[in-house]
Amino acid sequence: MRQTFDNSVPVVEQRIRVANMKQPGRKHNHIKGPTRSHEGKSGAKQWEMQQAMKVKKFKAKVSAYWRGELDEYPVK
Repeated sequence: MRQTFDNSVPVVEQRIRVANMKQPGRKHNHIKGPTRSHEGKSGAKQWEMQQAMKVKKFKAKVSAYWRGELDEYPVK
């Protein structure tokens, strides 16, 4: 926001007032950028896919055991 000062106000005081009005922090209401906004979602999806693959592989081993292709029951 632009501030206007009279000519009678010294420059040092003007700068102090302007500095006091400024607030530190991120712009745009702390909204994450496009790459950061999908970070948590894609991480969760990736973890779910990995878990599904582990289950799928284990089930394949169990079914191979019941078909008689493996001698021992598979360990997780």
